[in-house]
Amino acid sequence: MEDIARLIDSDDVRFRLQQTIERAAQLLPAQGPITAFVFLNTLQALEDLPFEEGLLKGAKLFGVQPYLSEERYREKMARGRIRLEDLSIVLQRDLAERAGVRIDALTTTSDVRMAMLQYPLQTGPVEELRWFVAETDALTRFRKDAPPAARTKIIEESKRWVMRDLRDGGDDSHRGSGPHGTHDQHLHDDLIRRFGESSIENWSEQTWEAFSLRLLWRVCRDGTHNGNQASGAASAPRCSAAIV
Repeated sequence: MEDIARLIDSDDVRFRLQQTIERAAQLLPAQGPITAFVFLNTLQALEDLPFEEGLLKGAKLFGVQPYLSEERYREKMARGRIRLEDLSIVLQRDLAERAGVRIDALTTTSDVRMAMLQYPLQTGPVEELRWFVAETDALTRFRKDAPPAARTKIIEESKRWVMRDLRDGGDDSHRGSGPHGTHDQHLHDDLIRRFGESSIENWSEQTWEAFSLRLLWRVCRDGTHNGNQASGAASAPRCSAAIV
């Protein structure tokens, strides 16, 4: 004990002990033990509102953000903190009877909303979109977060479409039929020539991936253009209403 006492009495040990205590004090709350709980509810005037509505109104009044940013939520979803199963349940509950509403006979409202939650939609002016398509690998490689199953399905179906229905003739019900058959065939034939029709049997997986993305881009762009011309401006609000 005497040895320990002499050790503590040394100036060097006392100095180091004091530094340790000061560092530890910075990690402790400034107040002493709480014996009574007193609070100020800054949202007290909004207690008559539903919880979410009160938060949104309070955020507007005080200039704060009541929820995490969209990027933070996506980070948590990528780490598995937010599960797709839970997200689907909440989405179905939020949409209620609108969840199964069909959009142009292609998909449902819940499917579109789920895709929008999983993958952020990048928007911008026409000039920026054209630059992005021309200067990046958007039409060459799938996004890193694209589901492998979806990537494989798109590439394999593009192969079958080209090799069977366009190149080898295939079934007339799939090739060149209908009022837009010749136009659609022209879109695909032009792409085949650009990628090298003579070597199509030897196209690599990377070539098929780029071809499939460009084909998908053309089909979407052409379908949107024709749809707007055929249906007029009234079709856009209907689709938007179904999604929302």
